Amino acid sequence: MKQMQNSLQSIPQFDIIHTGLSGHTIIEASAGTGKTYTISRLFIRFLLEYEYKPSSILIVTFTDAATQELRERIHSLLRETIDAFTSGVSTDPFLVAFINRLDPKKSLEILQNALHSFDTIAIHTIHGFCQRILFEYTFESGMTFGATIITDQTDLLREVTNDFWRRNFYHESDLFISYAIENGLSPQKLRDLISTIGKNALNLRIIPEITEFNTTNEEAIFLDHYKQITDSWENNRGEIIQLLNSGNLRGIKYSAKIISEMIQSFDAMCKSPVKSTSLFPKFVNFTQTCITGNTKKNCQVPLHPFFSQCETFLQISENLQKLFERKSVAIKHRFCNLAIQELTGKKKIKGLLYFDDLLLNVYNALKSDNAPLLIESLRKSYKVALIDEFQDTDPIQYEIFSSIFAKPAPMFLIGDPKQSIYSFRGADIFTYLKAFSKVDHRYTLSKNYRSDPGFLSALNTVFHCNKNPFIYDQIMFTDAIAGKDENSEKLYVNGVLQPNLNFLFIDQNAPEFKGSDKTSAISKYIASKIYHLLTENTCINSKKLSPSDIAVLVRTNNEAAAIQNALREHTIPSLIDSGGSVFETLEAIELEMLLRALLEPNRTDRIKAVLSSSLFGYNCIEIDNLTHDQRTFETLIHRFILYHDLWHEHGFAFMFRSFLSREKIRQRILSFHSGERKLTNILHLAELLHIQEQYTSGMIGLHSWLVEKLTDSSTHVPDEEILRLESDRHAVQIVTIHKSKGLEYPVVFCPFLWHNSEISPARKNDPYLFHDPNNQNHPTMPIGPDEIETYRGLAEKEILAENMRLLYVALTRAKSACYTVWGKLNSSESSALSYLLHGQDITDPFVSSIKARISTLPDDAIINTLSSLSNLNPNIGLETSVNFEQGLFTEQNADPESLSFTQFQSEIPEQWRISSFTSLTKKAAAGEMPDYDSELYETVQLPIDETSEEKNIFTFPSGSVAGTFLHEILEKTDFEKYDKSSHNQFICERLHYYGFEEHWSGVIGDLLHTIFNTPLDQSNKLKLADINRQHCLKEVEFYFPLNEINPSKISTVLTNSSQTDLFSSEYCGDGLNFSPTHGFIKGFIDLVFFWKDKFYLLDWKSNNLGSSHDAYRESNLTE
Repeated sequence: MKQMQNSLQSIPQFDIIHTGLSGHTIIEASAGTGKTYTISRLFIRFLLEYEYKPSSILIVTFTDAATQELRERIHSLLRETIDAFTSGVSTDPFLVAFINRLDPKKSLEILQNALHSFDTIAIHTIHGFCQRILFEYTFESGMTFGATIITDQTDLLREVTNDFWRRNFYHESDLFISYAIENGLSPQKLRDLISTIGKNALNLRIIPEITEFNTTNEEAIFLDHYKQITDSWENNRGEIIQLLNSGNLRGIKYSAKIISEMIQSFDAMCKSPVKSTSLFPKFVNFTQTCITGNTKKNCQVPLHPFFSQCETFLQISENLQKLFERKSVAIKHRFCNLAIQELTGKKKIKGLLYFDDLLLNVYNALKSDNAPLLIESLRKSYKVALIDEFQDTDPIQYEIFSSIFAKPAPMFLIGDPKQSIYSFRGADIFTYLKAFSKVDHRYTLSKNYRSDPGFLSALNTVFHCNKNPFIYDQIMFTDAIAGKDENSEKLYVNGVLQPNLNFLFIDQNAPEFKGSDKTSAISKYIASKIYHLLTENTCINSKKLSPSDIAVLVRTNNEAAAIQNALREHTIPSLIDSGGSVFETLEAIELEMLLRALLEPNRTDRIKAVLSSSLFGYNCIEIDNLTHDQRTFETLIHRFILYHDLWHEHGFAFMFRSFLSREKIRQRILSFHSGERKLTNILHLAELLHIQEQYTSGMIGLHSWLVEKLTDSSTHVPDEEILRLESDRHAVQIVTIHKSKGLEYPVVFCPFLWHNSEISPARKNDPYLFHDPNNQNHPTMPIGPDEIETYRGLAEKEILAENMRLLYVALTRAKSACYTVWGKLNSSESSALSYLLHGQDITDPFVSSIKARISTLPDDAIINTLSSLSNLNPNIGLETSVNFEQGLFTEQNADPESLSFTQFQSEIPEQWRISSFTSLTKKAAAGEMPDYDSELYETVQLPIDETSEEKNIFTFPSGSVAGTFLHEILEKTDFEKYDKSSHNQFICERLHYYGFEEHWSGVIGDLLHTIFNTPLDQSNKLKLADINRQHCLKEVEFYFPLNEINPSKISTVLTNSSQTDLFSSEYCGDGLNFSPTHGFIKGFIDLVFFWKDKFYLLDWKSNNLGSSHDAYRESNLTE
């Protein structure tokens, strides 16, 4: 360990210009030190010095946003480097060094080729890279063709768990089933085990290692004694009660009330059809030991064989419970071993891949017999790897890269162990430390280009309070070196320079905080501080501070809501960016209530429920009044029936737009304080429901899907479900610490850095993960109660270590100033701030030791510590007086923005427009609608002969209305599910709508049946009736560019000369007249469908060419 510490303290700075690029290298990049800058320039060096192709330089990071940022940075740097080599000069020292070192002509050729082939650059997320391996190297990796990637495997895991439960519990005894239920063992608890395991399934050790356990004999003994004591009670009940009421027993244990409860409980036990090892609480009072110990002095001890029987039975019951406990452990152990295998098997059978399976499959391929072939293929494609955010890696990811890029292949691992904060996603800091010990070269980046030098000085001072701030010796804090000028980011209030790092001391016994919810009280205090900064003359150097310059970092969504509510009291605009799921919001619950009401619009209880939501905003009195106003209530019910019908006929999106408009939902929601947030969530949810509708079966299916999303306990949030920002206006940013990583803000408030590091009492008996220091930090999960208790201290030590890293991430987001709350707050004794500021010389067990120290620490000692820091470094401030300022913030408080506009100097040609086919023919003034035949051809509207006895398609009225009617019927009918009888009502409704008699429904029904079942190809296999709805696109809009066109040009084309102008004035009366046009043509394709690997285009024609089938033969259609 000392050798490791010495190597850490002597880590040299990484020199992007001169440091060699061979072997495996780890670069520890502290916050704000230019990690992306370094990666982009490593790319340039490998490009120019090693002459690697852009596609052979693999860059891997952990988010899509990060890949996009790296792509933009490298693209920009490529252009900058080309300019530098072209001109021979640059202001960038890195580029200057290479201009002088390399051949400019050859370098320019390499750079320009790289820019031209930039689309081939290999920048991926880890999952994207593994997906590429599996699909591009299918043979070498053993990947199954046609696998579908899924983002959620909850349903599959539920299926595996339920199967296991049936196999292992349905044959068990009633006794054990009762024990399992009473102790919370359930399918959900088993699924929680898999969530706890996370990404550690391959190398996890589960303790204790018990897989089989039999209790048959012990259960038989228990049941035999159970019968003995119940029989004895029934036979001797009166005698036993008399002894208990003899007056010889102390009242503290045997008062009249207690004895009555004992008798009732024993009677209930005897009558209960279910036997249980969990005896009622006062059962021990029936034992001879308890009776003897509570007999009054100088009184005779009540004696009875029944009391001795109870003594024996209690011991047997307790022993059996311990055995059942071990049996439960065996079942959990067996489940963990089998569940992953069965889950993998089910996904393989169904051709599915979960995100993490991408990594597992690549890992397995690299350990298989085909590994040498796969590695050889990959090494031909990728010459070097640059792994970003390496502190968030896990054992599988590290094994993948160390296998592909085995030494001496160059591989750079760039990250900062002090910022490893994603353990809940599987990030493993111990994998980073393992890699650190194995690499060839170790470097650091410590020059901070983000923050003001004064802030960095304050940060260094605070972290030197503890010689081992990050708990583990291998993670050291090195002083941040300022990369900015001394006066770069100074904060002034009314011309007075402010400290960079400010501690806001809170006395929880002060009137402002005593007896109140401390999260709410602290939020109000922080809002008051922000109000003060915004309404005073506060500047960063000379720039006026605005709300968008401020960020409040939180740990939980509840804290974010409390901060926003407090800011709202001062009318300070704010935005919450938490990265949570939109399905976790109140709006999701209210939308589910709405859909439930629309499914059965005659259920008044459901309507009343949704009326109480924010969608309608009725209070209890208004709902009660409504139920007594029958006419108004019936009108409301009819509106719900209308929305039900709209949903059924036109789909969710059409219905919901109508609902928002008719009920004025937008106006009502926006009238709330948090209206923008609520409306954003509602529209986001509506969009997701609209997308999902095409994959679910009907209205009930869509509602069921929403219910599943609301009850989903998965921690993975797909990108499309992440809460969206409600506005881009100037506002205070409220961000979770996890989401803030990689971001920076001029002024940061950290009001909630006092979360404790203990496992919560509610989860004290739940399994957890820890890394066993006595077994090379091997990931371990205790599932037995004794083991859970024994190793809790190690698990809490890891929680404290991550809380310290969260604290570091939070503080280092600030550019100019940071404000953090501290004081002796309840539940803060084992927090990261407690350990950092007051945990000097604390050793294992860390959490219990720091808790014990802080519990006895008076407020004066805490203030003295903060005062010492402030005296030691003038960049550290301390505020001990709490002042809740009142007032409302207005935009007038802020500097008005200097707005300007750009004048449009060009001209838009009058002829340039988006035209339609109809605008080039007739009725050019008509709106842009699907090109139904009635708009292209003037078809005679034949009179309806209601006296004609024969009803067929040839006697059906023709004309524009009929054409529009037929097009709509074909557009809205599901070919595959068409049935004449079930669709008759729909046909009748549309006939009535277009003014036709309903007796034509049979003719139209027969026509549809004929159309859908007529073969469309020579093999007679292609029929519309066989085309699934999901493989159809109807009324597909398209555009194509159009050169200038006018009547004269069309005349020349049609007559092959310029002698006759078909569009001369004598034709104007027929509507053949339009202005010269160019731009785009807009049109519609009636139907595009997919069948057997081909796409087909189909155009409906309903023009009347005659009254017999012969009139519609191919020869006549050609004419």
